[in-house]
Amino acid sequence: MPSLEDLTDEQKINLARAANQVMSNPETSREFKRLWQKANPKIKFPELEQEDRFANELKTRDEKIAQLEAQQMEEAAQRNRAIKHQEARARGLDPDEVEKLVVEKKVMDWNAAMDFTEMQHSMAASTPSSAESAMKPMTSIAELWNDPAGWARKETHKAIDDLHKRTGGGRRII
Repeated sequence: MPSLEDLTDEQKINLARAANQVMSNPETSREFKRLWQKANPKIKFPELEQEDRFANELKTRDEKIAQLEAQQMEEAAQRNRAIKHQEARARGLDPDEVEKLVVEKKVMDWNAAMDFTEMQHSMAASTPSSAESAMKPMTSIAELWNDPAGWARKETHKAIDDLHKRTGGGRRII
């Protein structure tokens, strides 16, 4: 581009009008001033410097807020975890065992995880006598062939009675 000395008076006036139009437009003024500062670092615009300082302060503030929020969330999670562990201990359970169930099996409800853990502990362990009775062959195949429904009913009642004996009783429905 030619220098200002090489321009005619009319070209200089048109250039000044264009620069004034861009500078007076609020949408383009800020970018024009920044470009002008970039082209000539000696030029200073106090409003741009103040705007930059304010933007940096806002950025610093937002980072501190995000950091505090993350810290608060972590503390709340730790408090919640401590409460859940205390609830598990109050129910006589190992909190680490319940937490392992929550994490590995993705059980999102601690109460459900504690109920499941209690059920696992309350299940009777297999004993040699219970295994024998489960694998004992039928005493009379002829009885099965003669009256299949009666045989099934009798075996069902035996199983229910056996279950009631192992679990501590309760009301018999059938």
